[in-house]
Amino acid sequence: MIVLGVDSSASCASCALTVDKKTVASFTLDAGNTHSTTLLPMIKACCDRAGITPAQIDLFACAVGPGSFTGVRIGVSTVKGLCAPRSAPCVGVSTAAATAYPLSVCRGTVVPVADARRGNVYTALFSASGGGITRLSEDMIISADELCERLRELSAPIFFTGDARAVLCEKAAEKGIDARCAPPVFMSGCAAAVCALAEKEYESAMDRSVYTAAALTPVYLRPGRVGDAPLQ
Repeated sequence: MIVLGVDSSASCASCALTVDKKTVASFTLDAGNTHSTTLLPMIKACCDRAGITPAQIDLFACAVGPGSFTGVRIGVSTVKGLCAPRSAPCVGVSTAAATAYPLSVCRGTVVPVADARRGNVYTALFSASGGGITRLSEDMIISADELCERLRELSAPIFFTGDARAVLCEKAAEKGIDARCAPPVFMSGCAAAVCALAEKEYESAMDRSVYTAAALTPVYLRPGRVGDAPLQ
């Protein structure tokens, strides 16, 4: 199966192509550019380098949030536009799950955190077993302080990942919580993880007819507001 995955839900945009679960091409851009002007050229470059045409892609996948409102909309609308003309199947993947997935090689609790402004983060809790991840909670928006209080109940090592990981690691340390901060290499775009998670979901689905462009929906968790201060 050939899968194209995109993630523009954070400051870093990425796209990837997988063939039979092997990543054959991947592009990442974290240069402050507007995703609306860079995502489609990245997808084209990815396909060109891999020698794959859009018509050959069996499954499209997109990180649907929670994350940057504008970024999520760009990713979802781009994938809808690619899928709709040929009624190709597409799967929406939680940004939190895609962010956590690269840390599945760890053993402990993986906590992806994205800045949701006003002292809040978008997050979810995952258990990493060294060879996979298991979801422990739904995606949520929560204050950084409340999240740290929840983590006190967990005995396993805690790994923060995502664009707010440094702030959360510092807050956790202040509260005496043993937490580690994922290195930058794990933050080089989540498109390959989007491909892997989407293909797994699609292959295990009882009814694949539900994975349509019309059904692809952004996940915001809360309305946006102008002038929100960043997490500190």
